[in-house]
Amino acid sequence: MTAVLRHRRPRVAAAALLWALCLGLTQSACGIRAPRVASESLDDATIALLGAARALHSQADLYEASGDQTQAIRSIERVLTLSAPAAVREVEDVRVDAYGRLSELALSANRPADAIRYADQGIQMATRESVLHARLHLVRGRSLRALAESMAVTQSGEAATRRAEAIAALERSIQMNERVLQRALDAGVPR
Repeated sequence: MTAVLRHRRPRVAAAALLWALCLGLTQSACGIRAPRVASESLDDATIALLGAARALHSQADLYEASGDQTQAIRSIERVLTLSAPAAVREVEDVRVDAYGRLSELALSANRPADAIRYADQGIQMATRESVLHARLHLVRGRSLRALAESMAVTQSGEAATRRAEAIAALERSIQMNERVLQRALDAGVPR
């Protein structure tokens, strides 16, 4: 009988460990703390960056809803000051998105020149094509159109130039989005 129990104990321990793993009980759940690895720190940094950016965008929504465009813009400008480790890939997307939002806020405040400036800053810092990068060209085109419309009566030649620039910016947005879509199709993303 003792020989049978000795042989079963390793199986019982192995079975208990297997059940603990199957039930999702990790070392930390059992009170044992494993040292943090760099990837966990990066995950935390990514979540913190995205959480702060989301909160600042929500804050801007509230200011915008109350008609305070200046405070809305300040909230989004704070997104650009967020620091994160260089290895956090989402940093560029968060910043490009912030420039797009700043440009849209300036445009809605009837400040197309500022909207163009924000869009241009985002375009300059973007290093890869994405829907967020394409959005910058879209809002730049809309801003150039608004600028052209404001000049139409007094400066018809300048207005025509701005309209042509707007059309070119919109076309860049369209083509960039088409390339992003084609990459997704080429990668096998189902239709």
